[in-house]
Amino acid sequence: MPNLALLQKDFSCPNEMMLKKPYAASVFCTRLGSYSSILVAYQSVLLSSLSFDHRPSPLQLDELSLVSNHLIPLSKYNGQALGRSMAALVVPRRQLWLAQARQPDKDKVSLLDAPVTPGHTFGPAVDEMLKRSQQVCESST
Repeated sequence: MPNLALLQKDFSCPNEMMLKKPYAASVFCTRLGSYSSILVAYQSVLLSSLSFDHRPSPLQLDELSLVSNHLIPLSKYNGQALGRSMAALVVPRRQLWLAQARQPDKDKVSLLDAPVTPGHTFGPAVDEMLKRSQQVCESST
């Protein structure tokens, strides 16, 4: 879950502190992807060295098993790091939206604690804020 407390109350554009976590998670994903690709290439070499005419040796099977046993957790960690990266990017994305929105600050404040909704910057909270803002505009005209 992203630390939404990082959202600034002055609604300025995202700063470097907001981008450190997603950057670190992306670097970690890149490293994991590199390790995985090396292991997959090695696994491919091992598989191509197997002969279909003869039964694989215990050494070959052990080596294939070892590579596979390392690939499974790497895949898991990569998925977790991608999730952290995406979650951490919610904060700067929201901050950017709030900095550019032409809404009163009091309306923006209600969005600071909005729950994370997959696929949306704010989810239903922004709809409520926009409705309130429209009602205020209509009642003042």
